[in-house]
Amino acid sequence: MGKTRLVRHGLGALDALDGRTVLWATAPPLAEPFPLGPIVDGVRCRVDRAPVGLSPLAGALRPLFPEWARLLPPPLEPLETAGATRHRLFRALAELLDRMAVDVLVLEDAHWADTATLEFLLGLTADGLGHRSLVVTYRPTEVDVVRDGRVVATVPNTGRHADRDRIEGRPVYPYRLDDTGTERCSATTAVDFTGSPDDLNTD
Repeated sequence: MGKTRLVRHGLGALDALDGRTVLWATAPPLAEPFPLGPIVDGVRCRVDRAPVGLSPLAGALRPLFPEWARLLPPPLEPLETAGATRHRLFRALAELLDRMAVDVLVLEDAHWADTATLEFLLGLTADGLGHRSLVVTYRPTEVDVVRDGRVVATVPNTGRHADRDRIEGRPVYPYRLDDTGTERCSATTAVDFTGSPDDLNTD
């Protein structure tokens, strides 16, 4: 069973998800991933227009969602540093998820995600996820320790008000033969879950 099937089966079996909104984001294996691309693509698949009730902060989302230009607040004044600009963008994106009433955010193949996406997840978990739960899947053997190993490994542990579970896939036995007659087994995968026990429970 692959990561995607495992997560979909697990979430689908939880009565606690009845009526909840799940946002699926997948990081594709791009040589130069677009910053925040998985989250942006996940939002676009979920809604085709900006939610109502966004604050002026949402003007920072214009570069990510140019097709929403007529619906988003006016552009904001530029800030002095790139770090401040990134922080404001993260806040605006978090507000967007709130307005979309996202209860569960799933990021698949986090080992291919860009640094901005991983840092955004860190920001979400820094002060606790509130009502929201976070599910992250990745292949530990493909995590670039220099670039994003710290971020991927830390995401499930940073929530000060969140519970955390980790499921690590092991090679499947018995071995099967590929087209060349060579023995193969499935690669190790990992699924990390951070969230409120009231949102996702396995009872």
